[in-house]
Amino acid sequence: MARLLLFGGKGGVGKTTCSAASAIRLADAGLRVLLVSSDPAHSTSDSLGIELGPEPTPVDGVPGLFGLEMDPEARVAQAMPKISEAMQGLGGGGPFAGLAGGAGGGPPGGG
Repeated sequence: MARLLLFGGKGGVGKTTCSAASAIRLADAGLRVLLVSSDPAHSTSDSLGIELGPEPTPVDGVPGLFGLEMDPEARVAQAMPKISEAMQGLGGGGPFAGLAGGAGGGPPGGG
């Protein structure tokens, strides 16, 4: 069964350190782990000592651990055409009327 473990909080509280350490521990326990970072600073690569990109990359020396660093703004931009198309079907008014034109440039807090 797939599980999702999220690490969040303000900048500088240790999200990257805790998530990387947890991912390594879980992989060492025999689980297949995908560590995904959406942090624009992309410090997960530094924590693991390898270059990560937008595709899952095996982490050397840790069997079962894969990492990737995604660009949240690019993902929102990629999804917006489908979202806008779906919003058109909701009609011209109501609480969703302003969303059809765009999501404001990115996820909350990305600003």
